[in-house]
Amino acid sequence: MLKFSVLLAALAVLPASAQVVINEVSASNMTGITDSFGSNEDWAELYNTTAAPVDLSGWWVSNKVNTPMKWAFPGGTTIPANGRLMVFCSKRNSIVPGENHTSFKLNQSDDDHVVLSDPSGTIVDDVALDPPTKTDNSRGRTTDGAATWSLFLSPSPNAANAGASPEYASRPQISPVAGYYGGSTSVTLSGNDGTSTIHYTLDGSEPTAASPTYSAPLSIATTTVVRAGCFSSTPGVPSSFSRPTLISSTQHIPWPC
Repeated sequence: MLKFSVLLAALAVLPASAQVVINEVSASNMTGITDSFGSNEDWAELYNTTAAPVDLSGWWVSNKVNTPMKWAFPGGTTIPANGRLMVFCSKRNSIVPGENHTSFKLNQSDDDHVVLSDPSGTIVDDVALDPPTKTDNSRGRTTDGAATWSLFLSPSPNAANAGASPEYASRPQISPVAGYYGGSTSVTLSGNDGTSTIHYTLDGSEPTAASPTYSAPLSIATTTVVRAGCFSSTPGVPSSFSRPTLISSTQHIPWPC
């Protein structure tokens, strides 16, 4: 009985090993969950796949694969059995009641990852922020701890992953590329996969399903920001990322901020 009691005590809080996984990541949190500072910071959620609490003391989270030991969980950090633990990637490098804040932020355009490593720096889980997400969307395991990953239009920080979405429609191409062309330029939009319609704007604004529909090359005679997106006819498929291109009739014009 004594040996059995000692064994139970040893298993009460397990080492993390591969039992804790990165479960969901939001790198485009603009109007979603706020932290205790009132900020909409990007975040990552960990999930404990086991039926026992797991000790994360000294484990590391990073945004770069080649620098896995960026921010460490403080001593005494545990994740509940079949539970979740969030970290805000806020660059605050602090622990406040109920919140973990890393020493780095996430950037979808800078080859960032979310990397979980053990105290020695050995990578346990690694998720690239590619393909990227649109504003207030996330990517996560299709269900908690699953092997597959999906897009979520409604993120679920600290809650069960559910309601995965199909991928965005394919992103359109704009030809020619951004640049100075001097005079009228014929601009072609392509990338329609047969189930999508391309909509565009000529003022740099985000296209919607109500924006003009592309059907023939556009004649651009003045400096214009052409922006285009694909909108699928398949139910449930979200519109693509829009692609902006500056067609300039004036040399050395700055890209609009």
